[in-house]
Amino acid sequence: GQKINPVRLSFQYAEPAHSDAYKKHFQCPMLFDQPTNTITLPINILGVENRKNNDYLYQILKEHAENVLSKVDVQVNFVDEVRGMIAGRLCHGNFSAEEIAASLKISKRTLNRKLNDENTTYQAILDSIRKEMAISYLEQGECSVQTIPFLLGYSDSRGFLRAFKRWTGGSVKKYTM
Repeated sequence: GQKINPVRLSFQYAEPAHSDAYKKHFQCPMLFDQPTNTITLPINILGVENRKNNDYLYQILKEHAENVLSKVDVQVNFVDEVRGMIAGRLCHGNFSAEEIAASLKISKRTLNRKLNDENTTYQAILDSIRKEMAISYLEQGECSVQTIPFLLGYSDSRGFLRAFKRWTGGSVKKYTM
């Protein structure tokens, strides 16, 4: 009987004109033009028991999911893998190109070559992630403007504020009001 709201939604398509209806319904930050469609749920949902569990329906849905997954190419897109690694490491500070390459068991040169083959660069991916996360943090309002630079791997707020202005053409204030 408890309503569970997502923490964040990501969509592969461009933001539609009626996105306000999405925001009103889901009440969480939404990112458009993303590499994958994702629903991020709160961690506490893992402890929620479904008292209306239907074993028969579960078996039908499980078989259908397994059938669909067997036909899907499970090869993770290299750029998405790098994005995920960077995003997960930003607040810890170990997200340099060298560290990401080492985690992938490749050289930095190979990392750069593979990203170049995908028409992107390490810096472009890093900037994109930082921009998305900064806007999301600001729109959620759960993080102070002083905390966000450190969550995004900046050593001080000046670098973050300059980058934010470059990304958005405006100041942080327009996202906090």
